[in-house]
Amino acid sequence: MTQDNNELLREANKNELNEYLNRDRVFIPTGVRNLDSLLDGYYPGTVWVIGGWPGTGKTTFCINLISKLKGKRVSVFDTETSKYRYLEKLMCCLTGTKDRDIRIGTSGAITNIQDNLHLLDEFDLNVIDKSNPSLKDVEDEMKARKPEVLIVDYFQNMEIPENTMNRYGAFTNLARNIEKLTKKYACTTILTSQLKKPEDVNIRPTLFDLKETGKLGEMAHVVGLLSRTSNEEEGELFVDIQKCRDGQLGCFTIKGQWDINKLV
Repeated sequence: MTQDNNELLREANKNELNEYLNRDRVFIPTGVRNLDSLLDGYYPGTVWVIGGWPGTGKTTFCINLISKLKGKRVSVFDTETSKYRYLEKLMCCLTGTKDRDIRIGTSGAITNIQDNLHLLDEFDLNVIDKSNPSLKDVEDEMKARKPEVLIVDYFQNMEIPENTMNRYGAFTNLARNIEKLTKKYACTTILTSQLKKPEDVNIRPTLFDLKETGKLGEMAHVVGLLSRTSNEEEGELFVDIQKCRDGQLGCFTIKGQWDINKLV
């Protein structure tokens, strides 16, 4: 390379970096103070993995993230309940209504939800209740709605080829394709992951516990692992950010009121 070419390359690098520095900062704060202090917020084209043992509070965590995304385009693939049950949980979080009172049909609780249905007007939210969503389902939603945040709750329930013997390879391929779609459509994708419950439920999960889902942990931009030692109505959720490509690693706790699906 000649001296003139070297000079052109140096100038091009400086100009391109200057343009990059002047770009719009398009991340969306999560609204969770401790989380934003580590991650800044949601960045387009990144995949988050939220893992935890069964019953830890992964869905509650996601519902609370949604509750702070007023006016943002959000899509949720709910693989375990109905769309309306998911919206019930969100409304319990927004209104402070006990979830059990809604489940058993307590009239005062139902009236409280009905009187506050206008709160949903503040959200641009689409909940798709499908037990085994496919990669095509995810791409169709990204293409149609251009969500700023898309949640799959949870990843292991996504469709993989029938009679698959090598589930590790199938999950790895699925994770890589989701990563490609996330970059293509410039959203933040959050995948919850159900970790195999250990004998000692008081221990906290690590990245190693994601091993059964292929290279899900390796592919992710952010990995947050959740744990709590109590199934009582009130307690603390321990959030451990064990991977973050841009930002910081760290741990913090959030007080939880599990009977109303709310973290405070």
